[in-house]
Amino acid sequence: MQPQERADDRALTTTMNTAGKRPRHRRSTLRLKTLMIVSVTIVGLLFILAIPLRIVLLDSFIQLEEQSVQTNVERVVSALSEDLERLGDVATDYAAWDDTYAFVEDSNPDYIEANMVDETFINIRVNLLMILDSSDEIVFAKAFDLNQEQETPLPEGLHNPKVDLAPLLDQHNGNGRKTGLVLLPGGPLLVAAHPILTSDKMGPSRGTLLFGRYLDDPVIARIAERTRLSLDLRRADDPQLSADLQEARRTLWRESDILVQPLSAETVAGYTLLEDIHKNPALLVRVEMPRRIYTQGKTTIFYFVVSLIAAGLIFGGAVMLLLERVVLSRLARLSSRVSEIGAQSDFAARVPPAGNDELSDLAKAINGMLDALEEAEHKIEQQANHLRHGMELARDIQIGLLPQRPPWSEDKLIVAARSLPASEVGGDFYTFVAFRENRMGIAIGDISGKGFGAALMMALVSSTLEAQAREVPQPGRLLSMLNRRLGLRLQTNRMNAAVLYMLIDLDRGMLHVANAGMIAPLLIRNGQVQMIDVQGLPLGTLHDAQYPEITVDLRPRDVLMLVSDGVVEAHSPDREIFGFERLEQALRGAATTRPQQLIDHLLAEVTGFIADAEQADDMTLIALRPNLTAPQSRT
Repeated sequence: MQPQERADDRALTTTMNTAGKRPRHRRSTLRLKTLMIVSVTIVGLLFILAIPLRIVLLDSFIQLEEQSVQTNVERVVSALSEDLERLGDVATDYAAWDDTYAFVEDSNPDYIEANMVDETFINIRVNLLMILDSSDEIVFAKAFDLNQEQETPLPEGLHNPKVDLAPLLDQHNGNGRKTGLVLLPGGPLLVAAHPILTSDKMGPSRGTLLFGRYLDDPVIARIAERTRLSLDLRRADDPQLSADLQEARRTLWRESDILVQPLSAETVAGYTLLEDIHKNPALLVRVEMPRRIYTQGKTTIFYFVVSLIAAGLIFGGAVMLLLERVVLSRLARLSSRVSEIGAQSDFAARVPPAGNDELSDLAKAINGMLDALEEAEHKIEQQANHLRHGMELARDIQIGLLPQRPPWSEDKLIVAARSLPASEVGGDFYTFVAFRENRMGIAIGDISGKGFGAALMMALVSSTLEAQAREVPQPGRLLSMLNRRLGLRLQTNRMNAAVLYMLIDLDRGMLHVANAGMIAPLLIRNGQVQMIDVQGLPLGTLHDAQYPEITVDLRPRDVLMLVSDGVVEAHSPDREIFGFERLEQALRGAATTRPQQLIDHLLAEVTGFIADAEQADDMTLIALRPNLTAPQSRT
């Protein structure tokens, strides 16, 4: 029997026991009970109506509000795209031109003096011009400040076009153009590139011409004026982002393209994340709107509820009058018998039917209900035992999927691991892979969601990783392969998989690590805790996502700690999160660097912080210490 069902049975028994106490003034008591029943019925009816009202009506207004915000965010993105297209048209005009085509070949200064003067930059409103030859070497470049109307040095971050602008420079044999966003230290830059062709747009291409325009405050103001929206653009890597932008950045990196979030009862905001030409998160866009639709929805619901209450009061009065005249006396006798049964809590007892009308039918129905209750109580008990056994078996199976010990001896690498699911089964996992030549692989992962779905996807991701790790030992390549193989299945199930994989080479004393959405690993060295900065999108986010690989030199007595986000996002009873700062303080305050004791210490800190609060997410911890006898260096 489920807890809720047991609670319902206790409530029913309590009610019937209470009814079994015969009061001295039965008619007054029946009248009072009838009044209470009618009142409770009306209140219950209003409550039942309020649920679909809240779900259907108010949620419809909220959905309309979200659609409106999403549309306006899309308008802003479209306005930026239009600016890029206009910039691309300018790049096309200058790139597909015989004079430019000849200039790349002969570098005639007359071309520059005639066409690339300051007035040109002011007229076409660009901040940057670069002409590159077919080897992607700079033939001519000029930067211009439109606000000061004067030439400036070439922006930092564009001195090596082969690297900085690589995605725009793979088109020498084509006749198309490419546009995008470049994030520079001086600010975001809209860039358009076109292969240099003849005026007839014939090749072969002699290089690439690029125009750039800073996405600065005047440009943003023009877009806001054009769209008639309150617009704010911020760098995605800005450490000074407000709390709502930080939360939007985390959500957009993991879950969605456009996020809608109410800021208050009067204001709602829409967010989206723009990528640069390297497909990296670059800019956060926020559009703020007044909540007119939501306010109108609340007003409509208020008047509807008032109308329901008025109708309920009128209906209740009429029902009470009819019940007083027709039903109460016989109902009192029926209530007396039911009270006796309730006082004894005997579902085998029955109510004797009297008469041949609805009340006698009610007596028969009560007897039928008692039959059903007696049978249902037995079935519920059987089903509860069966379900409890199934949940325990599923938990045992999932725990059995996690490795109990690493496949190498502790004289090479000491490892301790612990996983605590938030419910009976969870989506966290870890696994170990042993290689030859003193190399070991360690993986930790977190499947989005909870319950059986996350557990099944966890088993798939873990088994696929173990199967591919020996064929593709490099962490970055391994995560890319897993993303390609599992991405479609994850997206189909509206899930993603955060995975961190590291390869430890004891002979060279080196650590190779790549990350797909997990918390970066923590390195404990000489009592200090530092985070190894390696990031990447979770598996299933982008089909062609790339995962950079970081190499770290290990030293004797170094300890590495891996945790899932259930640790740092653990909530205290007052909804405060444990956070990274407490995590680092707990590791610095540990009295030992032995992996098992370190995990026990950290879990004690987290569980003490949570106290009586419910565990919100799965928590997985791995601590490992390579046995290096002397400082190592790369070879």
